Amino acid sequence: MKPVSAPQSDGAPERPALQYEPQAGRMAGARENRTGEDSMQGAGEIAAFLAREFPAVFGPERGCVVDVAEAGRAVCRLVPTDDHLRPGDIVSGPTMMMLADATAYAALLSVYPGAIHAVTTNLSINFLRALKATHPIVAECEIIKPGKRLAVLTCEVRGKESDEPAAHVVMTYSLPPVTRDTVL
Repeated sequence: MKPVSAPQSDGAPERPALQYEPQAGRMAGARENRTGEDSMQGAGEIAAFLAREFPAVFGPERGCVVDVAEAGRAVCRLVPTDDHLRPGDIVSGPTMMMLADATAYAALLSVYPGAIHAVTTNLSINFLRALKATHPIVAECEIIKPGKRLAVLTCEVRGKESDEPAAHVVMTYSLPPVTRDTVL
C-alpha cells in the first residue's frame, strides 16, 4: 500500500501518512496493521464508536465532536458549557486536557487496530494562555512516534478563531498487543 501524504495547513512540506509495515513490525503509514485488518475508517466511524463507548464526552448534546480522523491525525472541537469554565469565563485546564486526550485517542483509532484498548500512560500539558469561552475550542493531534507498544502524540488546543495555541500537549499511549484473535 502506497502511503498517502497528510495535508499540512501551515505551508510546511507534506509528511507521509502513517502505514504499518508488517515485515518491519512498525507503523509507517495508514490502515495497514499487524493483523492485516483495517483500522477504523474516517471521522464518521470513529465518532460513532466514541459516542457509543464514551457518551459522557461524545454523546448527544455533550458538545465534543470529531471533525477529522485519518492517517494518524485528528481534530476535535468542543463548545464549552458552564461545566467547562473557571471563574471569568475561562476554559478550565481539565477541559483542555480532556479534549486533547480524546483527540489523541481518535488519532490512534485511525491507524491502529485494537486501539480501543489503548490507554494513556503519560500526558504533559503546557498552558500557554487563557482561553476565553467565546468560541468553540479545537484540539489538533497527530502521532509523532508510532511504535509497536507505545505511541507518542502531540496536540495543540486553541480557540476556533485563534491561530495561537492555548495549550501544547504531549501524550504517550500504551498499545495492547494485537493478534489475529484480537476483537476489534
